[in-house]
Amino acid sequence: MIGCPCWQQPEGDDMAGVRTTDDGAWLAGYLCSPDRGVPTVVVSVHRDKPGGHIDAELIAREVDGLAEVIRIVSGPATRALTGALPPGREVYGNAVRAYSLSLDWLDDMYRSPLHLSQGPQQAARAARDVVHDVVSMAPAPKGAVAPTRTAPVMARGVVLGFAAEGHRAVVAMENGSRATISQEAAVPGVRLDWILRVGQRLEGLLEADRHTLDISGLRQEPRLTECYQPGEQALALVVEVRPEKARLRLWPGKEWTVGLDAVTSNPLDGMGMLLNEGDVVVTRFSRVSGAVRLSVIDADEEEPVVAAPALILGGPPWLERDRALGGKESGTAASPAPEGQAAPTNGLGTALRTTQLALEAARREVAVLRDQSGRVDGGTALAPTRALEGEVELLRKRLASREATLEQMTATVDKLSEDLARRRVEAGRQRKSARAREQQLRDHDSRRHFVAPEAWLLHEVYEAWVRVVPPHDKARWPLPEARSYVVGPRFAASLDHERVAARLPKAFDICVRVLVGASELLAGLDVHPFRSGAGPEDRQKVRKDGATLWRASVQKNTPAALRLHFWRLPDGRIELDSVHPHDQDL
Repeated sequence: MIGCPCWQQPEGDDMAGVRTTDDGAWLAGYLCSPDRGVPTVVVSVHRDKPGGHIDAELIAREVDGLAEVIRIVSGPATRALTGALPPGREVYGNAVRAYSLSLDWLDDMYRSPLHLSQGPQQAARAARDVVHDVVSMAPAPKGAVAPTRTAPVMARGVVLGFAAEGHRAVVAMENGSRATISQEAAVPGVRLDWILRVGQRLEGLLEADRHTLDISGLRQEPRLTECYQPGEQALALVVEVRPEKARLRLWPGKEWTVGLDAVTSNPLDGMGMLLNEGDVVVTRFSRVSGAVRLSVIDADEEEPVVAAPALILGGPPWLERDRALGGKESGTAASPAPEGQAAPTNGLGTALRTTQLALEAARREVAVLRDQSGRVDGGTALAPTRALEGEVELLRKRLASREATLEQMTATVDKLSEDLARRRVEAGRQRKSARAREQQLRDHDSRRHFVAPEAWLLHEVYEAWVRVVPPHDKARWPLPEARSYVVGPRFAASLDHERVAARLPKAFDICVRVLVGASELLAGLDVHPFRSGAGPEDRQKVRKDGATLWRASVQKNTPAALRLHFWRLPDGRIELDSVHPHDQDL
């Protein structure tokens, strides 16, 4: 714990016995962890209200040996802490709370009362009250010899719920005790609420001293051949998005990179316009020459999708449609942006998730404020005094302000949800339209109308030129006459390859770009010499007649991507040689 990089000592502040963190999400996971040796006291301070600061150093001296003290600044860190804990278990503003080792506060928030401070007198009282809370938790006295740890035993339990944004699961054991499961004791790096369900019965190694349950023995390793067949639709997690490629994960350890042409047929679209890191998307699973290929553009929303595999025996499918992570790839949700700053976005999906997290935090805060206001205003044990009346009035004002913010954020979430739904419908429509166009081209293969393959090829090249070159550029970029370029002896045969046949329109489009030779049309095709070896110093292949061999990209960022190979003849003409995967030798 002491070595955790999120710990820091406050600058210019001698806080003996007190640790400080600005990582609220990590702190939530730590509080729910059995790795703590003593109860934890969390002191939150509001920078703009120094009069209500609670003396963390005083508390540390009072509970020395009985508990540890952690200081956190109210703001982004406490909002992240609030979003990662069950409602009513957070600390924010000028406040303090003690968290016991038994984790009973996860079931009942009043086992871990929150002590607020509005001024110096309340700060002193909050410090005394939390010290009393620590003493009542009856930890082992300072210097006591730790009991001998018992060996883990097989035990059964039922999942009660999740905490720390899915990093921890709470289990009710058959012997009546409570235990927690960590990600590392299940499937490292995967949220537990994605692979377990509430009410699920589990069996694992129970460490009674630490109240932990290790279920790694229930882990399953899916096999591609058993999960998906070529042509089926599968769910995949988007783990990385770049301008021209993305990385998709079928399950941990099984990831593939897809190019922009596997997501959209519109070259003006950016990958970030259609995919967001953390999204779960539908893909078409296929194999090309034994290599796995995932395609989002070939997916059909109206076709069935094969359920994702369970990663834990008896657990639910680990991926579901419309499910998304809040963060990049870590499996943790993104924290709300600091007040006054714009939330970082990666498309509408990320903006929506960030706003939803902030909205949930606001709802929890409103619930706590209502509870506190009701208890202070109507509590029978407290005599109505001017001090209490002032506290009630402050709570009411704060509640009204938060409720107004809550209403605004709810409207924002609704609007973002509508925009995202429209964007996804439009993306689906574009993908369906692109598939229909490609199918139409395949269905109307003109090859059967020609006796000689060369005549068919010349016809297809002309049709591609009509498609590729805009009307206003046709005079500037005319298609070379048939006699001014050559169709090589093996070009027609190469088009019969299964992968090439499925991409004929694209292959002929690339041929036209090469034949026309305009720099605007060649941009992005990665035209380069075909060398005799793999090194950059190897010589370019040259035929006996002096022709040099070149290649251009038909596909990118795809296993065994297709390339157009062509010769530049000594007289300047182009000879179309073949279309085949880039790693195939000539």
